Amino acid sequence: MKTLVKSFSFIALLILSVVVTPNVYGQEVRQIKITKGLKFTRHVIDSIIQAEHAQAKRKAKPARDSVLRVIRALPDAKEGTLTYRGFYFDSLPDLSRFHQITGINFGDNDIRTTRESDFSSPLLQKIDLKRNRISKITFPQNDSVKYLDLSNNRPEEIPRSIKGLKHLEILGLAGNEISRIPHFLKRMKHLKEIDLSGNKLSLVKGSYLRRLSRIQKVLMMSNHIAK
Repeated sequence: MKTLVKSFSFIALLILSVVVTPNVYGQEVRQIKITKGLKFTRHVIDSIIQAEHAQAKRKAKPARDSVLRVIRALPDAKEGTLTYRGFYFDSLPDLSRFHQITGINFGDNDIRTTRESDFSSPLLQKIDLKRNRISKITFPQNDSVKYLDLSNNRPEEIPRSIKGLKHLEILGLAGNEISRIPHFLKRMKHLKEIDLSGNKLSLVKGSYLRRLSRIQKVLMMSNHIAK
């Protein structure tokens, strides 16, 4: 895929070299043509990346099916962390029967849907679901979870059910579509670190900052915050 992207990046340069050539229409028209060239090239590259992704997902199907059989065969009393990354799961496998696991690590998949019951283990401390395609997610009341990473997914707001994770200490939400900071964060007494980098925060009022005031480490780089 990298080779293909490089090839189309080269095509982009060729497109730009043609459209930037001075002509009788003047600078403004040339700029419009540059923009169209960039948009066209970006569209082509995105299409190639999507095609490569689909192909990789098809190739991963045998391994994915095998892993699903392994998970189904695990005993209900399974302990420790369930780690299955990079298998292109569309949804989180049913984890509701595992009441002694301490961690869930299903990052780098294609997960769009989860069930609230998947996070019901009373011993669960760490949930890592970064780099998936989750837009909405719901968590049950849980006093044991201390770490949650939903970075590089697709939520447009911070899930309200996070407030039910009473002892959450670290919250990763970088690289999403979040545009506002909710009130309930102010009431999460154990939250020590939150990463909101690379979202769509555009205006951080004093009230927003007060909601984050008790948190020791707040990361908000690469937003569109007005100065």
